[in-house]
Amino acid sequence: MKKLLSETRNLFKNISDAAYANPFSQAREDLDRTIVDSTKAWPALVEDVNETIKRELKSLKSFNINEFENIDRRLIRAAVMFELFHLFGPEFDKIVKAQIQEPEKSLKIPFAEKVLIRLEKIGFTEEETLRYFSFMFQIRRAYFLISTKLNGTSPASQKLRKEVWQSIFTYDLRRYVAGMWSQMEDFSTLLLGETGTGKGVVAMIIGQCGWIPFERENQRFAWAFTQSFIAANLSEYTPTLIESALFGHKRGAFTGAVDEGVGLFERCRPHGTIFLDEIGELQSEVQVKLLRVLQERYFSPVGGHEKKRFDGRVIAATNIKHEDLQNGQFRKDFYYRVTSVIIEIPSLRTRIAENPTELKELLSSIVPQVLGRPDPETLNELLTISQKFQDYGWPGNIRELEQFVRRVLVSGTYDKESSKPDASNLEITAKQLLIQHAMKLSSRGLRTSEIARLMDVDRRTAAKYLAQGFEESS
Repeated sequence: MKKLLSETRNLFKNISDAAYANPFSQAREDLDRTIVDSTKAWPALVEDVNETIKRELKSLKSFNINEFENIDRRLIRAAVMFELFHLFGPEFDKIVKAQIQEPEKSLKIPFAEKVLIRLEKIGFTEEETLRYFSFMFQIRRAYFLISTKLNGTSPASQKLRKEVWQSIFTYDLRRYVAGMWSQMEDFSTLLLGETGTGKGVVAMIIGQCGWIPFERENQRFAWAFTQSFIAANLSEYTPTLIESALFGHKRGAFTGAVDEGVGLFERCRPHGTIFLDEIGELQSEVQVKLLRVLQERYFSPVGGHEKKRFDGRVIAATNIKHEDLQNGQFRKDFYYRVTSVIIEIPSLRTRIAENPTELKELLSSIVPQVLGRPDPETLNELLTISQKFQDYGWPGNIRELEQFVRRVLVSGTYDKESSKPDASNLEITAKQLLIQHAMKLSSRGLRTSEIARLMDVDRRTAAKYLAQGFEESS
């Protein structure tokens, strides 16, 4: 069996460590700098790292990884994957962008066969080439989505990106590639944070970055990553219908069930994700049933006894404080089962307090989303107006900042007081007054059930007022 020279083995070990490191961690940049002596900032530094890898692999001439000892084979495999990952990275990014525009069908990957043939030539089996190609796209997809959708350079923003990556791959990417990829469905994630902080965006990123098998005969992945994520806001359902929404129902299971209904759990694809927003409002008896599904991986439609398999992952979110969840809002057994991973989404005021330029960075990303293109003149106008709000707490977080952009575009100004419900205006309907009252109670961080109690209405009515209030303010 061949062996790498000691110096080459040390270099390849550093390359392997870098390849498997969290790209949003300082450790990744430090590892890259052990490979090359460069003054470039990261991630531009990666270009020099990749050139070094190309040179070292070329020095091995025509090689087969199976000719090397086991430890060297693993190191060379990591270097090869690193090179191909960055060589075809821009092509992968194009596929991600195109798939977002065409979410209903899996797109053909025109360069896939080139990668597969190249891997097979150096000793990868066909099964390995398919699996590693799937890993390459998954990793590149995760990096692209996290980088483009979670903006900001504050410590809180950097920490969030790192934690989202770990929620997808764990902190040990080697272990993930070795087999954990098929076990991630057992790891539920709970997202905590104030209203408007972006919990839905984080959930979507994690949900769309699950593993998807590649089908060589079709030159496509088995399904589009956009089909791997299903979201539902639990506050939209009445207690009597929430089980049907989750698990489906049989015909005649309840009044109005004239046909069979397919629930979220049945619609979820293997390695896919169900996002349950406002899970803090979930009633105890439904918590028990959801707990059973997470433990046993089987569920039955309402009114039926047939057991159906659930092979997906659950991500939940709530704006209820962590200590409240621990102290009675959740059943203890349910709490510990749904919190394999806990990610706290930072508030906008925290991010700005840590880094005042965060506001500019966020506006720079919001303007193209709203206008459909970058517009430096509009951005400068927004930045000038935003200077008046340096001490403002942005209680609506990112959602309010997006609204700030829209209002300035329409009216040329932003009155933060007008963004809050104002019950002082007497020329409004009773319904509008109730909506404003519900929104004020919500701004205090109260749960829907508490708002309903204080307003002396049922929970469904309170949820309806809140939904209408958020719609009017968006």
